[in-house]
Amino acid sequence: MVNRAHRQEVCVLCHSRWPNDRLIGACRCYKKSDSNRLHRECLTSLYANKESDEPPRCPVCYDVYRVSVRYRFLFVWDRMLACRSVSHFLELIIVAVMLLCGCVTLWIFHRQTSSPHFQHPHTGPSNHATDWPTLFIYSLFFLTLIMVPFTMRKVFERWKRANSDVEIDIV
Repeated sequence: MVNRAHRQEVCVLCHSRWPNDRLIGACRCYKKSDSNRLHRECLTSLYANKESDEPPRCPVCYDVYRVSVRYRFLFVWDRMLACRSVSHFLELIIVAVMLLCGCVTLWIFHRQTSSPHFQHPHTGPSNHATDWPTLFIYSLFFLTLIMVPFTMRKVFERWKRANSDVEIDIV
């Protein structure tokens, strides 16, 4: 039988063997085998560099890591000008400009169709109460108005996360 104190454990993420380094168990598979542990620094870097909104999973058991994650926003120019941060910020600006273009387009459409000289090519003078294409355009625009704040919030959260330090506690 091998003494547990002398056995070299391997980090599941970086695969390094450091016998004196403390490895942590952040998912349920470490209970099945003592070798399914990882470094706190590796887990912190995994959360700091993740691209999707999905939480990272253990590569062995595919369980979500049982950790408490806090993002501490830092206003540091090096991070603000990093490629990932700038791309999230530009994405936020693009969504805002698209919303502005939609508002201008709807305003122009409304002015054109509410003009007394406007005649629909097939139906004659426009009656907004029964004109289904007009109602469809207005409802589509208002649906967009509802969706844009949620999209902007997600993009802003990704930008904020890209400019934050990660602190992890095992739950």
